[in-house]
Amino acid sequence: ECEICCLTLPIDESQWFRQACCGKAICHGCIHQVNVNDKKNVCPCPFCRAPACDTTEFREMVERLKKRMEAGDGYAFRLLGNAYEKGWYGLKKDMKKALELWTEGAELGSASGHLALGSAYFRGSGVKQDDDKAKYHLGIAAMGGDVHARCMLGRIESDHAFPAATKEAGIYNKAGVDRAVAHWMIAAKAGSDKSLGMLKTYYSAGLKDSVSKKDFEVALRAHKDATDAMKSEERKIALEWAPLQKMGWEACGGGGGKGKGPMVAIKPGSFRPFAYKK
Repeated sequence: ECEICCLTLPIDESQWFRQACCGKAICHGCIHQVNVNDKKNVCPCPFCRAPACDTTEFREMVERLKKRMEAGDGYAFRLLGNAYEKGWYGLKKDMKKALELWTEGAELGSASGHLALGSAYFRGSGVKQDDDKAKYHLGIAAMGGDVHARCMLGRIESDHAFPAATKEAGIYNKAGVDRAVAHWMIAAKAGSDKSLGMLKTYYSAGLKDSVSKKDFEVALRAHKDATDAMKSEERKIALEWAPLQKMGWEACGGGGGKGKGPMVAIKPGSFRPFAYKK
């Protein structure tokens, strides 16, 4: 949940941010509200009040992450690993370094570190594609409460249940389908749109032995309750400002690519549209 408003964080990670200064997860609604009332124009962190990183100085962001890593913050290992994977913050792309950082984060018990490793093995990114290793890491992440990992586990089970050679003939492994559905039911009830969509697909395809009408209705109601718990007026306002924030970020030299990071990463305490005045 958000450290400020205490509401459940959105499933979509683009709607909240893990602060590099204090390591707290804060939704964009709370970040935006703080910045709207920021008269000094320093875009402070809503939790620890540290000023945002200089948008022209990528090194400051990296140094903050390293300090969090020294404090044993497993999520910081994941973030810096992502930076090496994508080539953000002026860092040279280095998948080997990214994997090492994710592994260190996972060893500290970070569910996000296991998610990153599981995703890498699932895609075969920087490592040999290996569903067994992917399931191992994703399983740990899912048990740690990561909804994305739970959804991916369902995808792996579904792929195995419907081998390409028999898919058109309608032959599938029911036990595998049941495992996929079990994962997607958990994720859908936590608010995952993708998992709910997969349950709908299976139900519509006539696999009612695995997804009954009652199962789908239960998942649908629980999904609504979960997503409703993630909503607030402040988050709605922040979403309305998001397109302008992106324009400002790109005007400052952001928007992805070499030497750049995610939209709000360089300003860990900021969600202020470019040149926005109260």
